[in-house]
Amino acid sequence: MPTWMIVSTRPPPPSRGDRPGDPLTGPGTRPTPPLHGTGGTPDWAGRHPYGGPNAPGPASDTNQLCLVSMWTGIAGIVLSILTWLVSVPLGLVAVVTGIIGLSQLRHQPAKGRGNAIAGICCGVGALLMPIVVIVGFGLSAG
Repeated sequence: MPTWMIVSTRPPPPSRGDRPGDPLTGPGTRPTPPLHGTGGTPDWAGRHPYGGPNAPGPASDTNQLCLVSMWTGIAGIVLSILTWLVSVPLGLVAVVTGIIGLSQLRHQPAKGRGNAIAGICCGVGALLMPIVVIVGFGLSAG
């Protein structure tokens, strides 16, 4: 049997508060957390490990319209395989938001120029994909 499958039958060692006769905490209690400053609040109060749900995220300086353009363009190309009814509106949204995002980048410094260009290219691809498919089927049927 591998050693990682062997389960120990020994009980775990007692923690600090579980030792009988401990003069600081007594049996069955835990030590109090260290206090900082004069406010009397524990050192860990109000913080969550690894960021937690209330921790603010890093401030993004990427233009949001550029990101919208990129993701709608990618979605338009992926969904153009299924139906042109979805790819054409997504392609239009990608091209329009990409152009608006690029014009905003001229007036305010931010990141996202590559995302906007990728969104415009993917949007044009999503707009052209149904035309290519229709012409391809037309030539193969004729």
